[in-house]
Amino acid sequence: MGFKSIIIGTAGHIDHGKSALVKKLTGTDPDRFREEKQRGITLDLGFANYKYKGLNFSYVDVPGHEKLVRNMIAGATGTDMILFTIDAGEGIKPQTEEHAEIISFLNIKTIVVAITKSDLVEKVVLEKRRKEIQEFFGKYNFKNIKIINTSIFDDQSTENLKETIYLESLKIKKSNITDSFLMRIDRVFTLKGVGTVITGTSAAGSVKKNDTIEILPQKIQGKIKSIQIHSRETQIAEKGSRVALNLGGIKKSEVERGNIAAAQDIYNPTISFYASLIIFDSTDSEYRLKHNKTYSLFIGTFSTQAKIIFINKQHLKKSESGFCKIIMQGKYTPLFNEKFFIRSLSPQRTVAGGSVLSIYSFNLNKKDILKYLGLLSEENFYDAFQLLSRDLAKIHTLPALPQLTSMEESKTEDLLKKFFLLDGNKICSKTYMSTLTKEAKDKLMAEKNLNLGEYTNKLEPSDIFTEYLKNEIITFAKTKGFTFENNALFIKKKTEHEIIAEKIYTAMAKEISLSNVSNIAQALSVDEKTAKNALFILQNNNKIKKLDEKNYIRQDILDNFINSATEKAKKEGYIDISMAKEIINTSRKILIPLLEQLDKSGKFTNINNKRYFNDRGGKTG
Repeated sequence: MGFKSIIIGTAGHIDHGKSALVKKLTGTDPDRFREEKQRGITLDLGFANYKYKGLNFSYVDVPGHEKLVRNMIAGATGTDMILFTIDAGEGIKPQTEEHAEIISFLNIKTIVVAITKSDLVEKVVLEKRRKEIQEFFGKYNFKNIKIINTSIFDDQSTENLKETIYLESLKIKKSNITDSFLMRIDRVFTLKGVGTVITGTSAAGSVKKNDTIEILPQKIQGKIKSIQIHSRETQIAEKGSRVALNLGGIKKSEVERGNIAAAQDIYNPTISFYASLIIFDSTDSEYRLKHNKTYSLFIGTFSTQAKIIFINKQHLKKSESGFCKIIMQGKYTPLFNEKFFIRSLSPQRTVAGGSVLSIYSFNLNKKDILKYLGLLSEENFYDAFQLLSRDLAKIHTLPALPQLTSMEESKTEDLLKKFFLLDGNKICSKTYMSTLTKEAKDKLMAEKNLNLGEYTNKLEPSDIFTEYLKNEIITFAKTKGFTFENNALFIKKKTEHEIIAEKIYTAMAKEISLSNVSNIAQALSVDEKTAKNALFILQNNNKIKKLDEKNYIRQDILDNFINSATEKAKKEGYIDISMAKEIINTSRKILIPLLEQLDKSGKFTNINNKRYFNDRGGKTG
């Protein structure tokens, strides 16, 4: 993009001067609707931006009216910093506290507090207000807080505010856990001659002009005809930008605020998810959030009615927390640890905040799902995956990795591989695979035959998992003398020639001189034709090696001789027939062709029947 982009959300009580201050800073009036201008209040999200010292500051102006908190939540989600306005005359008001609670729970650490209309109060009142504000924000977990006196009629004060915002923005670090694009849609409209336009703050990955994206949860595809960032045409939009996408192939009626624009076939919409939930300290001590009851839910730019199913409680009260399942009346596509809010219907107030932990239960029982959610809430993914690997007794589907953990995708995948076999988005626990393998091996040894389909069918439709299991079992079975044919393992009845070949092979280990058809036939009391057939079988199975026209030797004995002869030649400088006899005490008719095998290896040079090892520039084979 050529410059860093900082997204700033606004917050504050109604009529505390948010929109007026944003207009003064940016030169753009964020109040977009006639009703807003007539009433002088912000009813929906407004947007404006300016460039300052090489950075682009994009403001998401949100309403302060109590009934429109859903817009405040939508505007604050995905922001880097909050510009919080407090009227110098009025001070802390109910929505000031509610907005602060929401922002704190969203884990936005950088806050710039603008004391607006500071020119309208006496200096003593302004100092008193500043102390009240410092004490108020001290209750929250904000990392960086700056408090600035401002007035839209005092250019120096707004310049000071701009500089403060700039300096605080330099401390912000943005991370990207995925390259897969995702944007929460906050506006949808049609422009004449252009078509459908969607806007939002890019939450993950990047997207380019002419890319095809999908709208979730509808799963409809559209092509990006053009991209604008801060009213500027561009070829690519990256994470953390205010983005407008002109879509081809999608009608305005097919998409709405609260939907997700995303890379194709990556993310998983869901109607339910598991989460941690906490009741805010500001909630009335008598208030109870009840099990199996329906409340208003706000997440990203999406809002709906949702039922809360507590896993280990019947209710939550002030300052309490617990794990629950959220069942929505519409589908949404949450990321791991994405924050959401619960509002009571009467009185209308934000009473609780939650964090998305898992969109799947993986068929865990109640005890284990509580353990799993507890580990996820601590971001202890190692122990969480280890727990899953012990309990998952079949193939499971994973959500997109950014919906599974808060780590970079590569790190999540590496950790998964410690406990699971992977096939795309399918996982098979290594524990489960070991159990299947052991069961198959035990049955094979007990019954002396096995139909592999009985076990590989449990791993379908994954070819990767079934092949892994087959290889494990077949490799083991062959060491035990089993034959594999037609997807079955069994002991194959040996022919008479194979039985004799085994006897000859065993005898050749005890007596190296048993090396040709004639002496083998005589020693084993068989005719020479039978001995010849047996040697042919052994040679085809790479168990013996032909030394010359008549003589054979076991391959393992030959390999040992070559290794020993090499070591001896390295030590003594060469090896000859007498030294070879020290390695294998046998006749010259065997020793001579053995030494010739050294010549064929390419590692020796024969000079007057002495084999010198090629340790300086000779052939190395």
